[in-house]
Amino acid sequence: MEKKLGNEDRIKELEGKLPKEVKKRRKLIVEQMEDEQAGWEEYTDYLFPDDAETQKKLKILDFALRWKMQ
Repeated sequence: MEKKLGNEDRIKELEGKLPKEVKKRRKLIVEQMEDEQAGWEEYTDYLFPDDAETQKKLKILDFALRWKMQ
């Protein structure tokens, strides 16, 4: 819709807010034997630009909580 009705500045702004696809791998563990690795699972994770700012704020709060507990 923005490509049809919006201007170029608005389109660039919205494209900057789109999530980035990141492929990650994690170990698969067999439930019967917890130590035995069954292989790797590949999955897609989406990183939103707004989440990075939120993560920084949460990290500061986490440090404050650790300091208070000490």
